[in-house]
Amino acid sequence: MSVEGAIFTQATTHAGLSALISTRAYFVRGPQNPTKPFVVFTRVSAEREHASGTDANPTHAGFQITAMAADASGARDVADQVKLAFDRWSGTVDSTVIQGTLRDGSDLDLYDDVTKTYMVPVDFTVHYEE
Repeated sequence: MSVEGAIFTQATTHAGLSALISTRAYFVRGPQNPTKPFVVFTRVSAEREHASGTDANPTHAGFQITAMAADASGARDVADQVKLAFDRWSGTVDSTVIQGTLRDGSDLDLYDDVTKTYMVPVDFTVHYEE
């Protein structure tokens, strides 16, 4: 399983988050006319450690998990559950070892006029073994 697969699994099995989004977690972009609320997660960076003669684990990847909903309070509720699901998350999901995650920066309140969607992006650094 990839780290993206592990993130999808965590998003859709964490009780508080899955109660809001069910299995509506998408990598890079959501579907057209999606059922709301949902989350979209995107890798925004990746840094691999290198050692003499070998590429060692772990990888440190930045991911943005964006809560999306039909109203501002719904987006905030989903973002709060994203934080609970992913802040300081660790464990093994299938064969992917998540060493730990850290929440980065602050979250914003955004709105997309075209899709009539409220959004709250939350940034994490995920330390994992490939």
